[in-house]
Amino acid sequence: MMVTNEKFLVKAPFYCREEFDYAVDVVLGEFLGLGWERIVSDNDAIMITTSSGAQTLRLNDDFFRRIYKSPLTTASLPELPLQEMEVKLGNTGLNLVEHTVPVLYGKPGLRRQDQNINIEVDIFGSVFFMLSRYEEAVVKEKDVHGRFPTKESVAYKGGFINRSLVDEYVEILWACLKALWPRVERKRRSYRLLLTHDVDHPFVAYGKSWAKILRNIGGDLVRRRELALPFNRIRCRMRNDPGIDPANTFGFLMDVSESYGVRSEFYFLVEHKVPLDGSSYSLKSMPITKLVADIHERGHRIGFHGSYSSFDRPEQIKMEFEQLVSVVSTRGINQETWGGRQHYLRFVNPITWQGWEDAGLDYDSTLGFPDTIGFRCGTCHEFNVFNIETKKKLHLRERPLVCMDVSLGNIDDPRTYSADLIERVVNVANLCKRFDGTFVLLWHNDHLITSAQRRLYCDIVESVI
Repeated sequence: MMVTNEKFLVKAPFYCREEFDYAVDVVLGEFLGLGWERIVSDNDAIMITTSSGAQTLRLNDDFFRRIYKSPLTTASLPELPLQEMEVKLGNTGLNLVEHTVPVLYGKPGLRRQDQNINIEVDIFGSVFFMLSRYEEAVVKEKDVHGRFPTKESVAYKGGFINRSLVDEYVEILWACLKALWPRVERKRRSYRLLLTHDVDHPFVAYGKSWAKILRNIGGDLVRRRELALPFNRIRCRMRNDPGIDPANTFGFLMDVSESYGVRSEFYFLVEHKVPLDGSSYSLKSMPITKLVADIHERGHRIGFHGSYSSFDRPEQIKMEFEQLVSVVSTRGINQETWGGRQHYLRFVNPITWQGWEDAGLDYDSTLGFPDTIGFRCGTCHEFNVFNIETKKKLHLRERPLVCMDVSLGNIDDPRTYSADLIERVVNVANLCKRFDGTFVLLWHNDHLITSAQRRLYCDIVESVI
């Protein structure tokens, strides 16, 4: 029997070594915490064994064969409609969402014969496909903001947008490993809630023109249906006091987080070159420097929010991030790690990731769907990203965004709020709990200006903690 500190031997063909090693290292090394060593094999299949060779786990390598022959082409994408595989493996306690899983690469099939198990699904290739965002480098269609459209994703077309399919594949692999080597142990993880807040509009009345305030008052009465909000806007504008601005909900956000023992992260814009870059605030202005200091003093984190036009301009990403670090360092704020998110979730593969890497950022949380909740990367675990052009694993880690306020519907309208809405969020959060992952929630400070919005936020946090 295998002891827990023995390495697995992974035998694989010579081709696509960088891509394959990345996928195996994420699955076996990072997600499961197991040691492994690669051995080049003449076989087309992938074989996992140990030095004794008494047991063997065989896997398909359909994806890697495809990209070896036709890299970054539509021919290398999964074939739709996807097949489903019913998973049965004795009394192994498989941790799956349903009794079947969609098959991205390979074909349905899982069987055991004595000390050998054969998996016809290409688990490692499918994991690479999802984590590397391979399809986003192949599919040319974009939405009005230059983003990869949700409806073009295999997750949407294949009906698994609300399933963390990568994590289910890892569970299938783990069940097979455990069946062959009962003494092997996996890395322990625990569920975590990560509350993040993009600071697009720190203030909605302070410093604004009366014309803009009057337009917003119309929205308060018609859409938001909050009678007190117009008076709060007028009072803030007349007193010229950012402390009573309706969007100054930062204290509220930190209070909620602290009540549950959670630390919030606030991502600040640096550049405001186009109208879509939110309010034109300066990090050096007194209200913002005071806000940043307060966030830091209360034990929460400052983060980077790349401007609208920076996502495909690495030099701009670097310049903006350096400005952020420079400004906050003058306030005595020095964090060991830095992360954040691109504005409007704009991302181009692999330029954005490489830009963040080169700028010196440690983690990104851009990769979520802009118009629905779910698992864009197929996982609720953070992971080191991979540059599909240079074929290198980066230092940068992705913390996949699972849920965003604006993806829940028109949250300006209190009629949007319902028990069904909370249930949708809870169902996805429960998947994160099921796989001991991280539920990353994005909620903007200016989407808490009504009592109904604040109540919704509190109900969601309380339900997913």
